[in-house]
Parts: sequence; C-alpha cells; structure tokens
Amino acid sequence: MSAFTALNIEPDEDTDDEVDDTKEIQIEEALKLYQNALKFHSQGPEYYDQAADAYTSLFESEIFKYPESLSEARRLKIYGHLADNDAVISSSIQGPETPVLITNADGTPSTLPQILYLAYKNEGQFLLDCLKLNLSYMQLEATEKGEELVIPRKEIETSTETILDRFSEALDKDDTDVELWRRVSRVGGLLGSRRIARFCLEAVLEGDDGDFDGTLEPLGLEEGFAGEELRDLLKDISDELSLGQPPMSTLKKKKLSMILKRHMDPYPFLSLLSSQIARDSSAQTPLGRQPRRHTIKPIARTWAAVGKAIIHQLGGEYCGAIDPGSGASLSISLPGGETSEMTPGAGSSINKQPRSGNQTPTPESQTLLAHGNGSASKSTPKVVDPAETRSKPSADRIPSSAVKDGDISIANKATSEVTSPVLPMRKRSSDTAGINESMDGGRVRSKRLRARESLAEGGPSEELQAINLAKQYEEKLQRFTQADHWMFETISGLLARVGVESLGNVQDLRSLVDEGHDGLQTSNTKPGDSVSDFYQILRTLDDEKVKAFLQGTSVEDSLSSSGNPGMTAFLEHAKTSSREIISKPCLSGEDGLLDFVLTVNNDWLSLKEIGFLWLQSLIGVKETAHLEGIGSSTYLQHLWPHSLKETVVQALIGLDEYIYKTQEIALNELNERVFGAQANGDKYQLSLSDIADIEMVQTIFELHLDIFSSITNPSSEVDQDSRALQEQRLRRWAALASDFISLREVDPDESFAEDFLSLRYLWASTCYAGLSKSVSREHILLCLEDLKRLLRMAGDPLIELQNNAVMPEISIAAADREISRLTTMDFFLGLFSTGESDPIAVIESLEPVLDSSSIGGCSGESSPEGGEAPENAEGREALAEGVASSAHTSPDPLLQEMSKFLASGSASLRVFLWRKLREAYAAISYPPKVFSCYLRTLEAIMDELSKPTYLESPIPHRQFTLLKWLRTLETVLEKSLEMALREPTSFECIHYSHLQSSMAAIAKLSRLLHVFNFYTDSIAVGQTPSPAVPSFKTFRDKLRKMQVHAWLIQYHLLKEGISQNSVEFRTPEEDRLDYLRSIHFAVGSRSFCEVGNEIFLKLMKNELLQLNKSENWESDLAQVLYDYYGLKLFPNIAELQEHGCHPHPLDKKTAIQIVDFVMSQVRRVNVKDLLKTELKVAIDSMQSIISAPRPIPAMMLNRRIINTKLKEPINPIDLYRALQGIGDLPVVPVTAESCAVARKGWYFMLGYLNLSKVRSQKRIAQGQADELDFIKAFFRFDLEAGMQNWETWYRLAQTFDCKLEEDVLWSADKINNNKRELHELQRSSVHCYTQALALAICSADTSFETVSKLSEFYTDFGFRIYASSRPPFSMEAFWLDDFTKFYSGPQGMYKKQPFREFDTYSAWRFSSELFKRALVERPNYWMNHYMLGKSLWKMYQKNDDETIRTRRTVDVYEVINAFLAAIDTLPIRRDSRQDRIFEPHYKIVSIVNKLVQRKDITPEEGSGILQATPYASKFPASTEMDSWVPYILQILKTLRSADKSNWHHRMVARAAYIIHDEAPEEITSAMGAKHEFMQQIFTKTMALQVWKPEHERPGRHFVYTSRYMTFFVGVLGQLSDRASLEALVKRLRKKPSEYMNHTRVWQAACTVYLKVLRRVGEIPTGHEDTVFKSINHEDFQASSARLEAWCKLPTTSSPALDTLREVVELKRLNNGLMKSTLIDDLIADTYARLYEEEVPQIKEKTANLGRKDMMSLNNLLMSTDGSAAEQTPPQADQGSKPRTKGVGRKELQRKAEAASSKPLAPPATIRSARMAEATISKSPETFAAHSEVLAEQGEDEEKVDESRPGSVHDSADDESELSELEDENDENDDSGDTIEEKVEEEEEVEEDTRHQKEKERTVTHMFPNLVTSGHAIDNSVAKDPPQNEASQRSGNGKHDEAMHD
Repeated sequence: MSAFTALNIEPDEDTDDEVDDTKEIQIEEALKLYQNALKFHSQGPEYYDQAADAYTSLFESEIFKYPESLSEARRLKIYGHLADNDAVISSSIQGPETPVLITNADGTPSTLPQILYLAYKNEGQFLLDCLKLNLSYMQLEATEKGEELVIPRKEIETSTETILDRFSEALDKDDTDVELWRRVSRVGGLLGSRRIARFCLEAVLEGDDGDFDGTLEPLGLEEGFAGEELRDLLKDISDELSLGQPPMSTLKKKKLSMILKRHMDPYPFLSLLSSQIARDSSAQTPLGRQPRRHTIKPIARTWAAVGKAIIHQLGGEYCGAIDPGSGASLSISLPGGETSEMTPGAGSSINKQPRSGNQTPTPESQTLLAHGNGSASKSTPKVVDPAETRSKPSADRIPSSAVKDGDISIANKATSEVTSPVLPMRKRSSDTAGINESMDGGRVRSKRLRARESLAEGGPSEELQAINLAKQYEEKLQRFTQADHWMFETISGLLARVGVESLGNVQDLRSLVDEGHDGLQTSNTKPGDSVSDFYQILRTLDDEKVKAFLQGTSVEDSLSSSGNPGMTAFLEHAKTSSREIISKPCLSGEDGLLDFVLTVNNDWLSLKEIGFLWLQSLIGVKETAHLEGIGSSTYLQHLWPHSLKETVVQALIGLDEYIYKTQEIALNELNERVFGAQANGDKYQLSLSDIADIEMVQTIFELHLDIFSSITNPSSEVDQDSRALQEQRLRRWAALASDFISLREVDPDESFAEDFLSLRYLWASTCYAGLSKSVSREHILLCLEDLKRLLRMAGDPLIELQNNAVMPEISIAAADREISRLTTMDFFLGLFSTGESDPIAVIESLEPVLDSSSIGGCSGESSPEGGEAPENAEGREALAEGVASSAHTSPDPLLQEMSKFLASGSASLRVFLWRKLREAYAAISYPPKVFSCYLRTLEAIMDELSKPTYLESPIPHRQFTLLKWLRTLETVLEKSLEMALREPTSFECIHYSHLQSSMAAIAKLSRLLHVFNFYTDSIAVGQTPSPAVPSFKTFRDKLRKMQVHAWLIQYHLLKEGISQNSVEFRTPEEDRLDYLRSIHFAVGSRSFCEVGNEIFLKLMKNELLQLNKSENWESDLAQVLYDYYGLKLFPNIAELQEHGCHPHPLDKKTAIQIVDFVMSQVRRVNVKDLLKTELKVAIDSMQSIISAPRPIPAMMLNRRIINTKLKEPINPIDLYRALQGIGDLPVVPVTAESCAVARKGWYFMLGYLNLSKVRSQKRIAQGQADELDFIKAFFRFDLEAGMQNWETWYRLAQTFDCKLEEDVLWSADKINNNKRELHELQRSSVHCYTQALALAICSADTSFETVSKLSEFYTDFGFRIYASSRPPFSMEAFWLDDFTKFYSGPQGMYKKQPFREFDTYSAWRFSSELFKRALVERPNYWMNHYMLGKSLWKMYQKNDDETIRTRRTVDVYEVINAFLAAIDTLPIRRDSRQDRIFEPHYKIVSIVNKLVQRKDITPEEGSGILQATPYASKFPASTEMDSWVPYILQILKTLRSADKSNWHHRMVARAAYIIHDEAPEEITSAMGAKHEFMQQIFTKTMALQVWKPEHERPGRHFVYTSRYMTFFVGVLGQLSDRASLEALVKRLRKKPSEYMNHTRVWQAACTVYLKVLRRVGEIPTGHEDTVFKSINHEDFQASSARLEAWCKLPTTSSPALDTLREVVELKRLNNGLMKSTLIDDLIADTYARLYEEEVPQIKEKTANLGRKDMMSLNNLLMSTDGSAAEQTPPQADQGSKPRTKGVGRKELQRKAEAASSKPLAPPATIRSARMAEATISKSPETFAAHSEVLAEQGEDEEKVDESRPGSVHDSADDESELSELEDENDENDDSGDTIEEKVEEEEEVEEDTRHQKEKERTVTHMFPNLVTSGHAIDNSVAKDPPQNEASQRSGNGKHDEAMHD
C-alpha cells in the first residue's frame, strides 16, 4: 500500500541519520573474519588449526543467518510456497535475533553475495587442502611401515560431501565461475557420481541462455578442459547420442595438446583416492555385494530406547534415507558395555515370575558379569520381590490414566531406581573377604589395624560428630526459624479470629517434614499426607519432576485443549472415580533386555523380525511358562513407562502389516492342526506356543482398542484419515482375535476364575461395541450386565490392565461405573450441549449441582446492585428468575445424585465445572461470582489432596497428582489475585461460611508450599546439596510466586473477614500491618519478596501509604521502598536488610506519594550529616522523576510578581518596615493538584540541601554557577506555590549571595567590566532578605530551631548590607541612577528619583541593628561581635559629618567593646594544626592606632585596650606618642609571626602604612615601607603574593591588591627605583583580572614610572622643541641615520639610550590601555636628549677620520653615507626664498623606536680582530694609530662594561617572568657593519668612560642620604673597578640584597 503524505507537511530531510546500519556493520565484521581466515589459510599447513577456527568464526557470524544468505533450495524447504515472497518471509521471521529478509533491491549491500561466495568457495578449498595434507601424512606413514596405503572410505566420503556442499553454496551465489564448476565436477567424480560430474561440465559449456547452440564461441582454457573431460565421461558411459549432439559435436575436431592435458586435472592428488576407491567399487555393485550386518546404538539401556532405535531404523528404510542392502541384518549395541560378550544368563528373563527374597549380588559377581566370566552365566542379578517392591517408592506405579495424560515420566523416574553396584576396593578387609578371625589365634589382625581401631575408639564417635554438625546447621537456620515462627504465630492468631485453624504452627510443620525425611532415609514406609509427599518430591528432585511441574499441562489446560472439554472431563471422571489404584511394579530399564539383545545378536534377523521379536518380548508369553489363564507378559505384570508405551504404539502401527500377516499365518497353521485332529477324530490340545499366540493377538487387539479410543475422544485433534485407518486396523485385529479365541475349547462347567483371557476378550469386545456408532447404548448396558454376572460367577476377580487406558480394570466395580456413566451421560450431554452460547442456561444448570448454598444468590449487602450489575441486563433478569424458581422448588433427586456423583469422584470434573460456571458469569460481566468460582476451584483441589483416594495411593502416584494439581493451582492463584486487586466488587458474593472455607483452603496451601522454604533453607546453609537440575531456578521461582500469591489472597480475604466480623478485630489497621510485616520479613529473609512481578512489594507499599501510621511504620515503608526501588530512606541505616531485590525505576506517582515520608526523614537528620548519607542520593533520584512542576496560570503570575520584585530598586522604607514585620507581596493562591509537591515543601528542601552542599564545600576553582541556578529554580518553585515561608526567601537570598561570591571570588573581571550584573545580584539578595525579615517577624514560631535560624538570618542579612556598602561594591547597588522616573508638576515634566537613596551611614546603622538582633540568640558567636564593631566603627568615623549630626552618634568605647567581645568569644583551638583567627586581634590594633593618631584616646588608654589581645601583652605599654609607633609595630610584627601560613597580609600592609605615614616625604620612610612589603607581599621579581584568608569577604582581595599596588608604586617612585618599577609594570600589565579598577592602577603606575625615568635620565620637559625646532629636515635625516647606526652598535652605551629603550618598551606594554600622551612626550624628549649629546660627537669623529685619510676606503664609504648631508644645496633663485621643513612628532617617534631596537652583537674580540685586519690591509700608514686603538680596546671595553648602569634585563634572577613579555617579532639583524662604523666604535670608547662618570655623579647627587644610611648603591665600581666580570656580578648581587633589606 502506497504511503500517503500530506501536502502541507514538509518531508524530514534528516531521515538519513536514522537509517539502521546494523547490516553494514555485520558485513564489515564478516569481511574482517574472512580476511583473517584467508591469511591463516595462505600461510601454510602449520597455520591450518588457526585457519579452521577462523572459518568457524566466520560462518558463525550474523550474515550467514540472513534469509537471503540461504540457497534457493533451503529457502524453498523452509518457507515453501512463500520463498518467493520476501515481504511474507520478513514478517514471519522477524524477531529479536533474526534479521529481516532484505534483498538487493531493498538495500542489501552489494558485498553480501560476494562475501558469501568467497567464504564458501575458500572454505571448500581449505578442506581440500586439509584432505591433501592428511593424504600425504597417511602415505608417508604407510611408506615408513612398508605397508600398502589403506584409505578409510567413510572418512573420505564424509569430507568430500562437506567440500561438495561448500562448493554448491558458492555456486548458488555466483554460477558464472567456470573453474569452480570444474572443481565440483572433479569432487563429484571422486564420490562416484557421474551425474554430478556431467552436470557440472555441461554447465561450463552451456551458453548464457542455459542451452547449447550450434555456434560455439571461441573456447577458453576452462571450456576446453571441460570439453575434454565431458568427452571422456560420455565415452565411459557409452552415451553415443550425446557425443553426436552439441556441444560435443562441435568439439570433435578440437583436441587439446598433451602439454595442456597435463594441467587439466584441478586436483591431481585426488587420483590416488580415485584409484583406492576404484578397487573397492567391485564390492559396491548389486551383484557382488555381500549382505551386511548393521549395528544400531540406542541412547540408553532401556526397552523404550531400543524400541525407538528400531523404529528410527525402520523409518529410515521406508523413506529411503537408509539403504541396508539386501539380506542385511542388525545387531544391537547397548551403551555402557559390550553386548556381544554377554551370555544369555546375564539378564533375568522377562517372562519369569519374580523370585522371593532380596538377593543382592556381591561386587565380585557384578565384576565377573561385567567382564563376561563364565561363572557369571550361572549367577543371577538382583530380583525384587513384589511385596517388597510395593512398599518402596521404586515399586509403586501410576495408574493407566496417567499414561494418557502424558505425565508418566515422573513415575518412570521414581520407579526405575536400581541399586547402584558397589565397586570392590583393591584392598579389602577380612570382613569384606568373608574371612572371620579365629578366636584361637589362627588369624589375627595386624598391629596397624588394631592400633587404628583403638585410636578410633578413643576419638569422637560418629554420632557425636553428627550432633555437632546438626547444631551448626541449626544455628545457621536460626534466622529462618525466627522469621517463620513470627509469621505463623501472627497469621494463625489472625485467622483464628475468623474461625480458621488449618494453618497450624511452624513447629508441627517442621516436625512432620523431619519425620518424612527420616522415613525416606531409614525405612520404606510411605508418608500419608501431601506435606510429606511434597517434601519427598523435593528431596528426590530430578529433571523429570521439574519438567512435569513446569512444562506439564494442568488439569484445566488439558481439558480445554480437547474439542469437548466437558465430555472429556466427564469421561475421565467416570474412569477414575471410586477406583482403587493399581499397584503393579514399573518395568525397570533392563528387565529381560539383555536376553533380547543377545538373541538378536546371536541370530541373523531382519529389521522387521527384530521389531516383531521386540514386541513379542513385551506383550507375548514365553513358551516355557505354564499358562492356563492369565499370562505373565510385561503387559500384565508391569507398568510401562510413558516412553515405552509410545514406542509400543509406534511399533504396532509401523509393523502392523508384518505382524498381522505373521499372526494370520499362525492362525491358518493352527486351523490346519485343529481341523486335522478333528478329521482324525482326536481332540487337539493347544500347545504353549498356541496359547502364547492367542494371548499376544488379544493383547494387540486391546492395544489397538486403546489407540482408537484415544484418537476418537472429544479432546483428540487427529484427522479423519488417521481415524479411519486406525478403525480399519482395529476391525482386522478384532476379527483375528475372535478367530483365535474361538479355537480355544473351554469346559462349560469350568469356572471363569481361571479363564481370564475370555473375560478380557468379552470386556474388550464390549468396549469395542461402545466405540461403534451403530451399536445402541441399551445393547452395551446389557453386555455390561452379562459381564457382571460372569464376574460374579468367577468370584469377583480383579484383572488389572494398567497399560491400557480404555480398559485399565476388569471388575464388577468397573462394570458398575461404566453403567453409571452410560446412565448419566444424557444429563451431562444436555449439560454440555449449551456451550458458551447461553451463559444463563449454564448457570442455571451448573450452580445447583456445584454449590447448593448459592442458589439463593448473594444476600444482604453483598448483593450486586446498580453499577455492579452485569452489562447484559436481559441475562441478569433471566438469571434472577431462574435462581428464584430454583429456590422455590423442591430438591431434584437427579441433582442430588449428580452432586453425590461429583463429590465421590476425582476433582478434575469438578474443577472443569467450576471453570464452566466461571466463564458463564464472566460472559455476563459479574466479577463477584467469577472470583467466587476461583476460590471454589481452589477449595476443590485442596479437598482432593486430603481424600483417601489420594492419601492411600502409592507414593509415585501421589507425587504425580500433587505436581499436577500444583500446576493447576498456580493459574488459579494468579487469576484470583488479579481479580482481587483489579475488581473492587470481587468480595460481594463471599458470605462468611464461604470466606471461612476459602481461607482454610488457602491456609492449607500456604502450609504445603512453605515446605519448599525448608528445603531451600537447607540448601542455603549447605545442609542439603543443590539439585543438579538445569531448570531448578525456574521451578523455585514458580513455587515462591505461588507462596506470595497465596499469602496475598489470604490477606484480601482477611480484610473481608475483618469487615464482616469487626468485633473480633479491635485494631484492624494494626492487624493488617502485622500480617504484611511478618510475611515481608519471612520472604525477605529468603530473598524472594520480588517474585511475581514484585506484586507483594507493590501491595505492601500501597497499604502502608493508606494505613494510619503506627509503630515501626516508617521502617516498614523504608524497607519496602528499598526492596522495590533501591531507595535508602531509613532513619537508621542499621535497620536496612538486604532482601536480594533488584531495584526498579521509580515512577512519578510513587515519588509524589512518599514525599511526606521522605521529608519527615530529612527533618530528623542534620543537614551537614544528611549530605553524607544515602538519603541524599535517594532524594536526588526522586527529584529526577518528579522534575519541575507543570506551569499553571496562577504560578506563572506569581513568577512575574517575584521577578518584578527582585528587579526593583532598594527602598530604605521597605527595609525599616521589614524590621517591624510589615511587607508582603500580592500573590495569587495556588490550589492545583500538580503543585501539591511544592506546597509540601519538596522544592524548598531540595534547594536547601543543595545550597548546604555548595556552602559546605571547600572550593579551589570556579565552576558552581550552573548548580546555583538550579538551586534558585528550586526556591522559586516553592515561592510560586506560596510565598509565606520566610525561610524560602532567606535561602534564596543566600543563593544570590553564593552567586555573587562566585562572581567576585576568583577574578575581578566582573568588578571591572560588568558591575551591572553584580548590582542585580545584590538587589535580589537584599529584596529576598527583606521579605524573609518581614515574614519571620510576623509568622516565625518560637522553637529553638527556628530561633537559631533567625539568628543566622540576621547575621547573613547584616553581612550583606555591610559588604554592599564597602568596596568593591561601594553602595552602587543602592544607587537610583537607572531608576529615575518622569513626574509632572506645576512647572511641567521633570525627572526625579522615586525615593531617597540608601546612604552609607544608614546602611551601617541598619546592619548594626541586625547584628545586635543576631546577638540575642547567639551571643557567643564572634562574627556577630566583630561585624557589629566594624559597623559601629564606620558610623563612628562619620560622627563629625555635618549630614549626620542630627542622628545618634557612636561612642568610641561602644566600638572598642564590640571588638573586645569578639576576642573573648573566639573559638578555642583544638590542636596546633588548626589556623588561628586573627581578624579581631588585627582590627582592634588597627582601630586603636587610628584612635590614638586622631587624638580620640591617649596612648596610655590605647595600650590598656590592647592588653585584651594576647599578642600585645608581652610588650610594655606606651604612654607617649613618640613610643606609640614602635609599640604598634611590635604588636603587628607579633601578629605576623603568629601567622605561620602567611595567609593574613593586612598586618604587613598596616605596618608599612604606619612606617610611611610617620614621615611621608622622607626617603627612609619609603625605604622602610618597601622593606615591609618585600617581606611578604612582593617578591624580588615584583610578583604580588596576596592570599585570601578564610574570613575575608568575597571581592575584598582585589581591593587589597589594587590598594597595595598603588601604594607600592608610589613608594618605588619616591625611591626612584627604576629597575623595580620596570618589573612591576610588566607584571601589572600581565594580570588585569587580579586588580580592581585595573586601568586606574595601571595609569598611576605608568605615571610614576615615567616621572622616575625622566628624573633619573635628566630629561627636561619640552626638550623636543628646544633641540629640533631649528634643525633642517635634511640634516635631521642624515644625522638620525648615523645616530641609529651608532645606537645599534653592541658597544654603544648611553643613559639617554637606555631611558629611550625603557620608554618605548613601556609604550608597547601599554598597548592603548591609557592615553599615550605622557609616554610620547618622554620618548620625544629622550630622543632629543640623545640627539643633542651624540650627533655632534659622531660628526666630529667622521670629520677627523676624513682628514687622516681622504682617499681611504673608510673615508670614501663615510663620505658616501654623509654625501647627502654635506652636499651644498643647489642655489635657488634669489627672488624666492624656500620655506624650511621642520621635524614632525610622528617622525621623531619612528626614529626613536628605530634607535631603541636592541643590537645582537658577536663577541668583542672577534669584532676587534676583524676591524684590525680590515684596517691593516687597507692602510699601512694608519697601522700605528689603529694599533693604539687595538691595544686600548680591551681595557676600554672593560671600563665600559663596568661603568654601564645595571638594567633589569641584565640582573633578572631565575624567578623573573619578564621574558614572557618580550616581543616575539623583535629581531636584531646583524647583517654586517661597514668598516667606517667599526672604526667609529673604537673612537667612541673614550666617550663612554666620560658618560659613565657623569652618571655616577648624578646618582650621588640625587641620593646623598643613601650613602650615609647604609642603603646607598655601591660606588666602588667607579673608584676601584673589579678585576673581572665575576666580581662585577657579585657586587650587583650585594647591591640587590642591600636594596631588599
């Protein structure tokens, strides 16, 4: 059907992304496996093992399981006519493991056929290679032994067939491979199939159309080879006709050369095999083949296995699969021994009567028997006495009806127990050998044996060891025993109130089980109840019993599978009701089997003869047995296992024609003998052989009668053709039996007591008549009456035909039952004839018969009314009328008789009738009666298990029956529980007596099933080994599920009993909870409370959530939730019990239901502890299911109100009103059910838990923003559902604080660049605090927990207000610049702020009020005192402000007392590893110092105040101002020393401030301040080291870094520390995110640095104009070029040049961060200074050099360079004077930057040598002058290096990071200097010395005090230069150290 696509829907373009590429992946994997196999194959024989494994792995891949991978023949075989329909095949085989059939047209990759073809072809070739290798090995071995090569033909044929199969599969995928066709032809020829060889060769020669034509195309090599081989083949078979037709007719004249013929055979090594096979070919011809004896091997040593092997052989011969050959015979080889060695006496005769006594063979006799000793033939194996056998489980048997039901396999296993032979030990004691010790000392034991016995007697006895072991097991079983005792005691007590006593107690149950266990082990007595039977089943559990319970059909299923289940149940009921169970022994596996096998093996018998002999051994009679009446065949004496009965039936049908002809011949022979005797006038006496034939024919007649009855009953589904064929067989055998019986002459006066064969024939004939449709029922009744008369004459014998289902018993009672069945059949036919068409009629017919108490219907309140009535109203009315009429009529005698009939028989019919009634009520939709029928079914089954018919039957039969009923009960329990849970009206028709009987039946069932718990407990503790049954786990799970279902149905019935008899239950809910709790503990301790789809856990969870809370209610619910969902919600984790359950995903409904329970658990645990428990994990799991609430209009409106409020500006009036409890938002109430979770506080709890987790974590990196957003969302969900919870506002404010802290804690980026976001967070936080404050004052309770939270709230609110008033926030969040509004007034429209801003003093006052309130409940919290002191101190500093004089002023001691209280309340350190808290100590020292400096207090008062801190108590008090500063510095130094971790930096900074403020203008103060900062805050490389202490407010770190940097830059500027400033500015520029207002700090640092450079370099301001104002542009260009060249010389040194380079580097660092005006000015002035100093000297040197040698090359070059400057400008016209071009600022900048670039110079010695060579070679006259220069060069260079000022680039230590700031593109190009420039370098050496001396004088002039104070720069360089460079570096190091100190 074509797909329909709407026109308005665009197709999805991304559908290709969803294409299933599973097949492509599987093909790729197969390709890899193929390549791997090919690799091993190609590597030679040593890798053939790996290649075989690789090919195996290849063919196990998924691609070979595709339907399209099958050959056409196999597809046709599997799918039949559907093989060509791919769609049908795809839909039929599509499953979890079968790929969909997809052909090439449907998208199959084109590589699939190729892989299949190559895989099959190469594996076939691999097998041929292996065959070749094996052949070579065999030939080599034969050569070495000197023997003729013998090749096993069978192995060769097997291998060749496999190769042929692989090649055929390859050709199926690609039939164009002509070479492969030839290979197949060769392999087929090897197998002797000329048909295959011819077909393959013709396939090579045929054309594309599949036919031969006369025009043959030019042949290829393969076609030529094929033609030659085909010609030879046709000649060999003498097919002249084919030789004359195409293609052979066209190939007659074409012949291959001899050279090519040598290569014609593709497999030459097969010639050896062909010759070997050819030698054997003569034996394969029909005429020359000898009859062979084949061997069949049964799978077991049983009659059934031998019979199945014979049937299998017979079927193979019928279908042609097996060709035994003419005259072939068979032998039988039994497993476990050599049959050929057995003698006829090795086994007992099957037709002999069992001997009495219990003769057990000795091990010696068994050993001799196994080895075929001659004496073994005289000994007999164990023969079991019938009396003894009947008392043992192995001797019991199952009734014949069980054979029909298909469950005889259980009895077969139970009854086929054979005593295992005890193998003899190699060393035997004298007792074992039968040699008694003589008392007179003739033979005594050895000393070793006597010592061993004496030692054994002294040790613990076996009895004592057994007692100890039993105690150990009892201890292990103690927990199960306690659980069972509690459960039985609790439930028995509850059931007793309803009047049910059938459950009993667990002690009695365990005692009964123990007795059964002991009886099973020690005696042969049989237990007498279902409990013992069930435990015996478990103790002897095997695969047969497990399969009977798991796979066997229940009673209801077996009946429903028939065509007319009602009649089937009736017939079964009639057969088995009131009939005694037959107790014949079961035929063991080897009874007489060995004799039969030896007879077959010692004779030459055909297959049919063997089959007949097998049947004769089972149903015939030995001729040697004396038979006058009853025979002694196994058919009569033993119970056949089910498998044997099936095999006998198959043999009878398969060999029917042969057996019939054989017996017909015997009948004819008997007739001849009888007629011959009569002709002679004699009376023929039947021989034993004749009697055996008669009885065998009668038995076959009875068996055919049984077969026909089984296939014609109402439940049979056999087709009509099979029925007709079997009816024909039955008719023939009936006639044959009649003929045989007629030949028996019986004395009329002889009693029938000895003529049982005649009675059997008469009974069988009556049954045969009953199966005929033409015989009337009256005739059959008359026949039965005659049979009764004959049986009475015979003395009422009991003939048991246990192997025949249609006539299992011949007796008067059986005749009465048949008569009763025929009499009542009309009633049941009428009863079952209505079927399902009229449920009302079914109800009216069945209910009076089944339940007389229900005739009146449901009475009282249980009557269904209204909506609970059946949907079929007419049917309901008819039912009411029928029931009413039945109630007013007298009891029908027939109904009473039928009720009695049903009660006396088996429960199968009653179960079916209850089912029939249940289905009728279901048809009219009446659930109460449907549920009642389920309960009645259960009662009927449990009643059946307590009847004598069950209890008195043999053990195997009881076991079979019990397992059958248990399987039926499984379905009944499941269906009834489903109804009880689904239908609320199920108990309407359950009256009190019905309730009691049902509860009693379920109690019995629970008691029975609990036996299985004893068994599994014993396995769990190791007392009993686990049964070696593969499906034991499934068996165990089903029984456990039945237990749970039974207890749950009992629970529902108990609930109904409580409602009907409430007087007996005073605490019904507690009783129900005790019931569930006891069961949960019992099943949970055994780890099966989750069986049955966790139905028990579901019910208990629902009941616990509905029942009122009682004692241990929370623990029970927590355990249930843990078992089902894996949620650990225990208030005490020690109460958790592992019940072995697998957690299931939590559903949303349950999660919402347990919210209250979880929150109650959370309230019991501290938040900090909760984060570490499993309860937090469970809460997160619940939230992932509950998720966010569904938005509704009311919540969305509340959300808008909240968002608007949080974005508003902060109104001071709102803050003050909040202090009075005034402040609320106009919210909309939310009452929707979807928000019930939010109203319960779930989202608040989630937010609070996650917030506590965030706040408790020690953060070491940024990354909690997303988590904080989730927390905010949780609190918002809670507020949207209701805004009256003050704590929600409080926690939301804390969340905003955490978010703000996260933004300013790690970086100053947002402080510098995005303050708006910080302002919004602060305003949101303050608004939330304000709302929380107002609500808390109005609605908060007075509990201790709430008061503690309020104190914490006041602290946090005050902290927020104070922090927002101080940098880096600085009250900006309270500004109203962005919230101005337009107003209209008399003067018109104007813009104004909506209210007055909240100023800093008001903020400090408000925060102080909050801290005071926090101290009310937390007076010992030091942070409250500390923050109160800080707020008061800020207020105190505003006392002199004119704007606040009207407000309350703060007293100084009020401030002091706050800090003193903070010091007093500091927590005591627990150990030395805990960090000290320095904040209060430092703050009081700082404030007292400020107060003393302000003259507010005297130094003496200040010293007294500081005595409160222990860090000042060691120093004498200061009484004067002169000693105050040293006193404070000593205290700060002590504080700094106490800070071992150096976290606290403010003490260091405060000391530096104090030192500097004492004399701000003096150098010594600046040096002292620098020294303090260099101790901790700054390193030698000017790296800032400031850490954040624990109690420092977030964001203050960057305030301090900016403050310290600005102060330290000023100090360095005051000291003119050029090197330190250079390093400092570079570090400052690298880290802009570490400083608040980084741009301002940078600008201040650059300004100071530029001033220092100008001052140190003596650069006048405006020097640019002074130098370049009057210079011509052309002169400037020439001079600047020479100046640039001079600056790039390595030996060049100039203070101005150094200054220029530093300024240019600073400009590069600035990179536009600040305006570069000051930098450009300094660059221009510095270049002007350099120009002014150096250019005249350069010109002068150039002129002097020119005068010395005008014609030298140097001069010429110099002249060339300066030609532009020295040339006289052309004369202009006198009339017009040109305007002089000046020097611009941009040009100066370019020249300065070019001159400041750093040169890259080679070593000075090399440069000097090159200069000298150039000079000497050019001018010998100047040799003397240059020699002087070379002589003085080394000394001059040393002086220059020594006099050159130190630079940061030269003295930077390893810690410096300045190299990171170097310009990577800055390259020094030393492309080569001219000779003139080198000469100039030599001439400038003397100038360098002069400049150095001037610099030293300048430094001495600027810092005269440094020399006297010991901090001066070491000037010894100028006075006494060091001798080498090392000494110079040492001096520089001392200088740095002095500066640092």
